[in-house]
Parts: sequence; structure tokens; C-alpha cells
Amino acid sequence: MRNAFVSCFVAAVALGTVTLLVAQNPAAAPEAGKSGKGGGKGRGPATPTGPAPHLADGTPDLSGLWMGSGSNSGDISKGLKPGEQVSMLPWAEALMKTRKSQDDPEANCLPTGVPRGAPYPWRIVQTPTHYFMLFEGNIHSFRQIFMDSRKHPEDPDPTWYGDSIGHWEKDTLVIDTVGFNDKFWFDYLGHPHT
Repeated sequence: MRNAFVSCFVAAVALGTVTLLVAQNPAAAPEAGKSGKGGGKGRGPATPTGPAPHLADGTPDLSGLWMGSGSNSGDISKGLKPGEQVSMLPWAEALMKTRKSQDDPEANCLPTGVPRGAPYPWRIVQTPTHYFMLFEGNIHSFRQIFMDSRKHPEDPDPTWYGDSIGHWEKDTLVIDTVGFNDKFWFDYLGHPHT
């Protein structure tokens, strides 16, 4: 069963700046000219919107420690115009109404899934064939993104992070993900996915 949901952890590194859509904590931004990973050591963006460092192969260098937050701290209906609401199928709306905060996977030390980010620091490790997102808080887990042009399995085993395949479109990392389980929530309100 192929899940049509496409993960949009898209690291849009456009016009020479880093815009990580899984947001960094602006309060934790380093001073200008220093690395975002502790005292100027290592690689990574100089600031959340600073110049993007690149690897020898020309792709942006996203490796390093990133601050959490993402969509974990709010609900997906924020940002809608007045009077708009999240459109849900009747079964999804009924399911959401039964969910309670104590049932939230994140509150029960379970993975948050994609695109919901954990509110804790996480790390990106890049290799030529894989990118790994290491989640260091609440539950130590990881997401792997294959960068070797493979195809998704015909019938992926559903998981919290799905089966992820990435590619670069100029300076934009695009990650296509299928095969999610039905356990993660999009936000703390419990919006489900199909």
C-alpha cells in the first residue's frame, strides 16, 4: 500500500541562504560569523538565514546539530485565513475528536513522525548515499533518507518515519516519503493523516 503523503522536509537552500523548513530556534542563533554548532566548531549554517556552506560535491552542507520545534509546538490550522479550517474527511474528524493529549505519541515517548518535529535538538549526518536525522530528545530514534536514486519498495512496511528517498534540485533537498504507519499525529491537537 503506497501512502500518497509526501514528506516536505525540504531544505530549501535557495539564493545562497539556508531556510530549513523544520525551523531552527531563532533564540539559539549564534553570533554572526560563528557556526551554529557550538563555539564555531564543525560545519553548518553560520546563522539560520546566513550563507549556506557547501560540500565538495557542490551540495549544501546540512550536517550538524539543529534545534527542535517544527510543527510540534502548534496546530496545522494556524496560518489559515479567517473562517478557513482544515478540511478533513468525516472519519478523520471523528478520530481527531476522540484523541486526548495524554494519547499524543510524543507525550508517550514515541516518535513524532513526519513532518512533525520533536521540540528537542536533532542532528543531520550526511554521507554520499544517505542522510540521517538523529533525534536526541524524548526518544532516541533516527530517520534515514536514501540519496542513491533507488525506488520505493512496492509494498513498504509502514513505520513512523516511512521510506524516504531524497534528491537535490539545485540547492533544494527534496524528500519523497511513503509508507507511514497510522499512529503519528500532525500536531498536538491530533490531526490524523490518510
